[in-house]
Amino acid sequence: MTTEVSHRRATRRATPLQLHAVEDAPAGEVSFGELASAPSEKIIEAICSHNQEARPAAAKLLDFLASHDGETWHERWLNAVEESGPTGRSWLFPIVHRDLEPWEAGRYHAALRWLVSLDLVRPSYVWMNRRRLQFWPAIGRDRDDTTWDLFEARVAALGLVPQTHARALITGGQLVAHTGKPIHQITAEDVLTMARAYNDGRTVTSKQLASVWHVLRGLGWLRSDSVRFPGRVHRVGRKTCEQLVDQHGIAEPQRSVLIRYLKARQPSLDYTSMNGVAQCLVALFWADVVNSYGQPAGFDLTPEQGENWKERIKVLSDGTPRRNYRKVMNTVAAFYSDVALWAQQDAYWAQWVAPQFIYDRDTAGGTKERRRTISEQHHKIRQLAPVLPQLVTAAETELARARDQLAEAAALGNGAYLTLDGHEWEIVQVSPHSPIRVRRPGQEKHLTDKEDAAFWIWAAVEVLRHSGIRIEELLELTHLSLQPYTVPQTGEVVPLLHIAPSKSDEERLLVAGPELAHVLAEVIARVRGSDGRVPLVQRYDPYEKIWSDPLPFLFQGRQRGGVARVTSPGAIRALLNNLLSRADIQVAGRPVRLTPHDFRRIFATDALASGMPPHIIQQLMGHKSIVTTQGYAAVYPQHVIREHRSFIARRRQTRPSDEYREPTPEEWDEFERHFVTRRVELGTCGRAYGSPCIHEHACIRCSLLRPDPAQKERLTTIIGNLHDRIKEAETNGWLGEVEGLQTSLAAAESKLDQMHKIDTRRATATRLPMPTTRVENR
Repeated sequence: MTTEVSHRRATRRATPLQLHAVEDAPAGEVSFGELASAPSEKIIEAICSHNQEARPAAAKLLDFLASHDGETWHERWLNAVEESGPTGRSWLFPIVHRDLEPWEAGRYHAALRWLVSLDLVRPSYVWMNRRRLQFWPAIGRDRDDTTWDLFEARVAALGLVPQTHARALITGGQLVAHTGKPIHQITAEDVLTMARAYNDGRTVTSKQLASVWHVLRGLGWLRSDSVRFPGRVHRVGRKTCEQLVDQHGIAEPQRSVLIRYLKARQPSLDYTSMNGVAQCLVALFWADVVNSYGQPAGFDLTPEQGENWKERIKVLSDGTPRRNYRKVMNTVAAFYSDVALWAQQDAYWAQWVAPQFIYDRDTAGGTKERRRTISEQHHKIRQLAPVLPQLVTAAETELARARDQLAEAAALGNGAYLTLDGHEWEIVQVSPHSPIRVRRPGQEKHLTDKEDAAFWIWAAVEVLRHSGIRIEELLELTHLSLQPYTVPQTGEVVPLLHIAPSKSDEERLLVAGPELAHVLAEVIARVRGSDGRVPLVQRYDPYEKIWSDPLPFLFQGRQRGGVARVTSPGAIRALLNNLLSRADIQVAGRPVRLTPHDFRRIFATDALASGMPPHIIQQLMGHKSIVTTQGYAAVYPQHVIREHRSFIARRRQTRPSDEYREPTPEEWDEFERHFVTRRVELGTCGRAYGSPCIHEHACIRCSLLRPDPAQKERLTTIIGNLHDRIKEAETNGWLGEVEGLQTSLAAAESKLDQMHKIDTRRATATRLPMPTTRVENR
């Protein structure tokens, strides 16, 4: 029996179904096969030439289809089968009128496979996706075994995990089954049509469909298509003002008024704020009013209706308090005020003026609530700041362990055994360039994915804590964000980090210190392709609902199936939560919860506590108002803030007004000379421009000193001299001198340790040239 089956399979591979001309197939719709309207006897004869055992089930299926209207078998299929009908084997119940055993259902599935292979029926993507049948790859081989073998080999070379590999082959077979084409004639529009059917045009398509796309592109079969994939057509784009209103079923005439109001507000708002205004004004206010009282003629509400709405808006549908109800009320109050104000200039708005029913007492308490929120944030930061070094250590340790395990597994090779956590694990690696997994009975670990996740959370933590940037600014960093600045007097090159406009549209430059520059160099080395360049990818902004231009983004996910993706904010948060869970860091007996924005608050708090002026921090943070910066200061004394602001106000009154102008070239030269004078014996002074030395030039004790590893020998001599002076002071009983010398000794040893760490990082760092922009002659 086994020999007969093997011979039958070999015969099928030697004589594949050739239903369409390979070279001359049209790029669009493909006509059905020559048996599309043939009698059932001829179809059964064709099926039996490939699989004699499928005769009874095929006859039953054809009889069932023949009982429905249609000129072709495909038309009868559409009339006989419901897309959203029973799933699994139960779809056969209308045909056999009883439950089937798995082996019986297998015969009917084999018969259906040949109906599809002969191009009699083309099931829809929805129908195929709901049944989860496994014979679709066989249909791809039936159509053209030569090109299917090429496709299958290329999918295997991707090194996908077994489940994803199998689903990729099934996806390719489903494309063949639905389009009626062999695999090499599939077009870009065919793949995107499948993605839309599976995802309803809303979410990113599955990994296996993306893999199929890139395999077809790699084989040159999509050479005439210029559409970018994956994801571009599967994200919700920006909704128009009409769509924002219509999604809540608002009727005329208020519909037109609300649309016109949103369009008037649109130029001054970003998309996220615009969407928030529409949600408050349309969904939470007017739609609720219409559902409760019917459609009024205008926007006039009786006092009772207004008071009832204000009470309803304070609670959610489940009865819990709504925290942002003041924001909703302020948005509605702004609508009534704007309409009344605009009516003085535009007669259109005059007919819609209505009495304001939201008063100051309804929104009172907002300032108190904001102070309470800031107080809670300050308390959280005071708890998180001391444990941040533990998190950094945990990230470094986890990355080192993951790299060691991956390197050991790669050295042993596929099929060998690796000891992890006291157990023996078998190493699985499909090809030299595929991911490495280890498995034991009932368990499996992905070492490549584990190392990848450990690297990216380490990189994210380091960049966030050293720069204080927002999470969206982190993900918008590109290779071009690193810009060199040369000090004119010394020729020293200082790396600057360019932060693109984000939340506040404030563009700014930050000095990339040695630690930050080291992390960014590691990231660049990781994402560079075989050609030495950072791949160009598009990033989807989930807030603005737009796609960026192709750029060399640094935080790209590891390529799988030839697909490069920019890491999402949700992925960073998930990695951070996983790291916190494994590190088991606790404060007051409770697990620590840290968000990416907490790093920004800790950065500002540390800078302010170290004596950096608030207005300098404001520029570094990209805040429009210094009040916002003060809200980040968890330990900065409030009386200092008040005194500093009073000092600024008094100085502006006494200083001549011409000081508040654009600086002259001479003043810029003075500004640059300041940075030249920061060079000291043991390194570079990092104090801000215009600020005095807080340690009276006792640099060895100063936390703002950036030590130079080239001065290790000099610092070692200073440490030896301090030991001798301490012994001399102890011998002579100069106890006050001993205390001061010991403070200097501790600071000097700390600086020496910093020099050793810098040397270690430089030894392992990848040297990268600064990116350049090619200028084309036009």
